[in-house]
Amino acid sequence: MLRSSLVLVCVMMYGAAGLGATKVKSTPGGGATTGATEQVQAAPTHPGKKAAPAAAPALSVEKQREPMALGLTAAPKLGVTIPSSKLATTYLAGLEATYDVRPLRDLFGLWRGASVAGCLEFDYLAPGYAGRSTTPAVGDYTYTLQQRLMIVLVEALVRYPVFGIEPYGGLGYGWYMLRARMDAFGQTNTESQVRSGMQVRGGVGYRLGLGDVFGELRYHYAGLAFRTTGASNAGGFTLGAGYRFVF
Repeated sequence: MLRSSLVLVCVMMYGAAGLGATKVKSTPGGGATTGATEQVQAAPTHPGKKAAPAAAPALSVEKQREPMALGLTAAPKLGVTIPSSKLATTYLAGLEATYDVRPLRDLFGLWRGASVAGCLEFDYLAPGYAGRSTTPAVGDYTYTLQQRLMIVLVEALVRYPVFGIEPYGGLGYGWYMLRARMDAFGQTNTESQVRSGMQVRGGVGYRLGLGDVFGELRYHYAGLAFRTTGASNAGGFTLGAGYRFVF
C-alpha cells in the first residue's frame, strides 16, 4: 500500500513538471493540443529616443510652382534689335501684360502646371541709317534716315514649367506705327504709316522674388513703303530680357 502511494506521488510530480513546459492551444474543433512553450520577443524600444518624423511627400510640379492667384502678370523689358533691313542696330523698350486663360489650358489638355495666356504688348524702337548716294542730276549726296516705330501686339503664350525653369513660346499679330524722317539736300521730309505685322518669340523664365526674371529671342515683321525710302520693312531680331511681376 505504501509502495503504491509513493508511485502515485511520483507520477503526479512528473506530470506537474511536464505541464510547466507545455502550452495548451485551442483547436477549431474544440479540442486542445500541447506543444513547446512559445517565446514572443517584443520589439526593442528606446524610451529616451523619439521616433523619426515621417518623410514629407514630394511636391508635384504643379505644387512647386503654384498657379497665379489672379492669373495676371506685368513685365517691363529691354532688348537689342538687329533690323532685317539696312537700318542700324537699335534698342527696344517694351511692356507686356498677360492673363492666364485656364479654360484654354483645360481644353487643350496640357500637362499639369502648363498654362495658356493672352498677352498685350507695347514696344518702342528707333532705328536709323546714314548713307551716301549718287544721282545724275545732283551727283553725290549724303542723307540720314531716322525711324520711330511703336508696336501694339496681341499674342498667345504657352508656358511649360520643367526642372525649375519656365520655357515659353508665343505668336502674335499687331499694328506697327512708323514715322520716318529723311534729311537730304538741306531739306527734311517726314512720312507716317500704320501697317499690320506679326511676331514670334521664345524664351525662358526663372522664379526670383515676386516673379520671374526672363530672357527671350523674338522676330517681328511688317512691310512698308515710303516715298523717300521705297519698299522696305520694319522687321528684325531682338534679344531681350526683363522681369515679370506675378499677381
